[in-house]
Amino acid sequence: MEIKQRKYTRYNVPLSVEVQKVEDGATSYTGTTLNFSRSGLCLKTDETAPELIGALRIKVRMPENDSVVSAVGDIVWSRRASDHSLIGIKLVAMGKDAKMELLDYCSKF
Repeated sequence: MEIKQRKYTRYNVPLSVEVQKVEDGATSYTGTTLNFSRSGLCLKTDETAPELIGALRIKVRMPENDSVVSAVGDIVWSRRASDHSLIGIKLVAMGKDAKMELLDYCSKF
């Protein structure tokens, strides 16, 4: 049996997130992370979000100080259910300080 090893640790921390498509930026969706790692996140949104394809602007609300950490990511997979969507997002652009703030927070859990 083959055991799949992940390159980075996943933190199962719920964080409030807002995402928008990069090309139009008009429609935004909110959700909660199911997990977060140095390379990406899994987002659960109560909306089915059928038009979420491609690059996204990502805003993560930090619970400790209510600040917002921004990033850009690409959707690598999505699964729809009747009342929500799960979206796998690969982080492609995020400031070093922002990433460290997120990882520091997540590592407390």
